[in-house]
Formats: sequence, C-alpha cells, structure tokens
Amino acid sequence: MEGQDANNKERSAFRNMEKVFRHPPLPAGSAKKREKITQRQKIEFEALCDSMAIEVGNPVRGGSVWEEVQRTSSGCVLYRLKSMDGLWVIQNALSYAEQRQILSLCFTEWWQPPQHTNLFPSPLISPTSIDHHSDASEDESVVDPTEIVESKSSGMSMVVESDCDGCASGTPLEFGSQRFTKLRWSSLGYPYDWTSRKYVRTGAPAMPSQLLELCSKLQQIVPCPLQPQAALVNYYHAFDTLCGHIDDAEDDLEHPLISVSLGSSCVFLMGRDSRDITPYPLLLHSGDIVVMSGASRKWYHGVPRILEESFPEELWAEDDCAIPIQTLRSHMQTVHSRINISIRQVDVF
Repeated sequence: MEGQDANNKERSAFRNMEKVFRHPPLPAGSAKKREKITQRQKIEFEALCDSMAIEVGNPVRGGSVWEEVQRTSSGCVLYRLKSMDGLWVIQNALSYAEQRQILSLCFTEWWQPPQHTNLFPSPLISPTSIDHHSDASEDESVVDPTEIVESKSSGMSMVVESDCDGCASGTPLEFGSQRFTKLRWSSLGYPYDWTSRKYVRTGAPAMPSQLLELCSKLQQIVPCPLQPQAALVNYYHAFDTLCGHIDDAEDDLEHPLISVSLGSSCVFLMGRDSRDITPYPLLLHSGDIVVMSGASRKWYHGVPRILEESFPEELWAEDDCAIPIQTLRSHMQTVHSRINISIRQVDVF
C-alpha cells in the first residue's frame, strides 16, 4: 500500500483523475464471468458518477456547480461551470437529424482526400509527420502507444499508428473495410504538420460548409466569436482514451475552441493550466458541445473513458443520411463508437 501511495503522489493530479475513471481491464475467463464483472463495473461507475456530481444540469449528479444560462425553443440548454472562466456546455446542441448528417460526413467525405488523415496523408505535409511523436512515455499517455496519445512537444493530440501503405494511389477505401477500421483522425481545413508544429495555409482545402454553419449557429447561443479555419476529427474505438493536453499550436489562442461530441457518451476532464491541479469531470452525450473560451481555452482537458452501450436510440430512428442507418449503427457499435470534432481559429486577425 505504501508503494501505491508513493506512485499516486508522483503522478500529477490530472493523471490520478484519469486513473479514477479509466475503464478497468476485463480479466480472462468465461463469457458469463466477464459479463458479471462488467455489470459490477457499471454499478461502480454509476456510484462514482453520483459521488462526484459530474452530470451537467442533473440536480443529483450535477449539484449546484452548474448555472443554467439559456434554453432555446429547439431544446438546446446552455450551462456555465461556475468555477471556470469561459467554459460552456450546450446540451442537445444538435438535433438527431443534424447528428446523423455530420456522422455521415465523418464516414464519407471527411476522411478521404483532399483531407489530411492517418490513412491518406496530404501531399502538403511531409510523410515523416505521420509517425511523429511516437516516443511518449507510458506515464504520459492514458492509452496504448498505438492509440490516441499526447504529443509532448505540441500539446496537441494525434495517433501514432499509421497504415498508409497503398493509400497514395488514390484508390478509395470501402466504408467498414479492414483498413477503414484503422482510421483514427482527420484534419479538416488547414492541415496540421506534426513535425514543424505548423498549419499549412497554401493550397489547404476549404473548411466544410457544415462546420461553418454550425459555428454561426452557436454564436447565437453562446459568446464564441471565431473564424473557423481548422478542425480535427478523432475517431474513437470503445476503449480508447485521450490523455490530458492543451491545444496550443494555433497562433490565435484568444478565440474559443469548440468541441462536438457524437455517438457514445464519455467522461470529459476539464483541468486548469497545470497538471498538478485536480480536473473537474463531466459527462458528455451525443449532440453536446463544449466551448472553451477565455482562460479555459488554454487549460488541460482529456477523455479518460468512453461509456459502453451509451448510444441514444433516437440517433438511429430515421434513415436519412448517405450511409444506411443500420450500417452506420452496426459500425459504431463495433468499431468507431465515438466521434469528436474540435474546431478552432488558427490565425490572428
């Protein structure tokens, strides 16, 4: 026990909170035994959520730490975390139809050329950038080195694993193919060069119109003035995590960072300007949007856990997107269970 206490003291407060929420590994054994353990873990997690008051707007789980600021006629609810300058959460920011549309784009147009991805590197980026930052120590990352890891030098987050063999030929990959399951991130708008820590402006693809419209809509609800120039789409598998980091590679850090959650719910940790300060955990659900503005734009944040079996059933209610809804549902239940889109302004105007 003394050794355990010493290890906890050596780790940062942010790291310790990641450990609290990280999904415990399932031991080997029979399916019945594993199911029993899984059920017990779910009960323990529910109790943890209740004890830490992490659900935004819930009087039991959210306590009095959140202030409801506005409710719109469309069902959006804007909350402000009282203890943090500039941190806003918009529940139900996207209708289920809007969520399906964006998910469909994530799995069609937004992961293929000319977008810069771990499967299709942009010709504007040096090939060595794709495998950069593969030296993260085990204590710096919440995940396996082949998963989403923190870039020590940039403070941004990317995926070390790359499977680009044959991608340069331009042969389109099929949705749901074996190689497609290795899709981890896509850089929209200005592509980001991980080696130089620079965004490429010249020749960069235009920002998707759907994200421009979304940002325009948000500015009517929450004070988040920005000119969207780049976005990072993270494709999470069920047990992936994102370690604590600060998005600080942009020239402009005064305008907000907008983070869109789609698919499975997750625990989101919002820290301060140091890993040694204990972060605040909150639950995010599909269709929720976090706006980090003011001081919180420069604070640590991460995702230590994705909640299994947490898709809203309403997400699959209509077959109104480019991918057949049952195909999309099956894929997200077995491969990419959560999508996060972070939108940011890069240049100072």
